[in-house]
Order: sequence, then C-alpha cells, then structure tokens
Amino acid sequence: MVTSGKVIEVYNQASQKPINQFYKKHKQNVNACSSDLIVIARSTENAKSDNTLALHHIAGVALIRNLRAQQAPLYLFRSLFVAPAYRQKKLGWLITSYTEKLITTFPLYTLCEDNLIEFYRSLNFKICHQIPTELAKLSAKKNLTLMVRF
Repeated sequence: MVTSGKVIEVYNQASQKPINQFYKKHKQNVNACSSDLIVIARSTENAKSDNTLALHHIAGVALIRNLRAQQAPLYLFRSLFVAPAYRQKKLGWLITSYTEKLITTFPLYTLCEDNLIEFYRSLNFKICHQIPTELAKLSAKKNLTLMVRF
C-alpha cells in the first residue's frame, strides 16, 4: 500500500535488527522475533533504488504474534509505534488497516494502556471481556486492557 510518500508493507527480511533498532532509537522496550509478522510504514523519500531499508526510513512498525502454534491462530497485534515525526498522519490507522487485510479469518487482539483505548476504539477494536487463556497472564501482569477486532 502506497500513500503520500509512505509505503505500508510486510517486512520480510531475514534480520529483525533494523526493526529492533527502530524501537530502541525511540526508547521502546520491544524486540521483534523471527516468528512475528512485522508490518512497517516507511518513507520513500531518499530511498535507495535497491530498496534497502535504512533506519531513518522507518516511520512506524507493528508486530503481530501468533500465540497458538499448534491450533487455531490467536493473533496479538502488539507494539504499534509511530515515530514522533510521523504522528498525526494516520500511519497508525494505515498500519492497522493493512494488518487486517492480512489476517481476515481470525480475531485480532491487542493489549493497551488506558490512554490508548480511545485510539483503538477509533480503529474498531472493542474491549474484550472474555479473555483467552494465552492472554490472561499478560493482561493481568501488566495491568493492560484487552481489546479485540473481528
């Protein structure tokens, strides 16, 4: 998906290093792992013709983790972060919308802090009162609100 100088796409490189560096640069305590589906928003300005991803081109990232490897998937949309210079440009909405097109047959869960509930509601997530077992410990441990989008 291309929109006004930004590309929203699945990051499918072998190394998660640029993604982890992006989070670290913005003081986020997050690490991507090889099993995560990674969706990025990147700037096309001054991009190299070989499509190499430079850290300064990353505008936003979200990680989607399947918490159930052996049965029906349970997808956790996690660690959505948009760099401050790119905020108020609907990149969070674009990353989330793109992710939803990739995961169409299963609910998409997220755990968020109270100050982000309205943001996720604007993306059609709803507070989830029936918490899947795999998410119960995370939700309680970090005092986060579980939300879901069908």
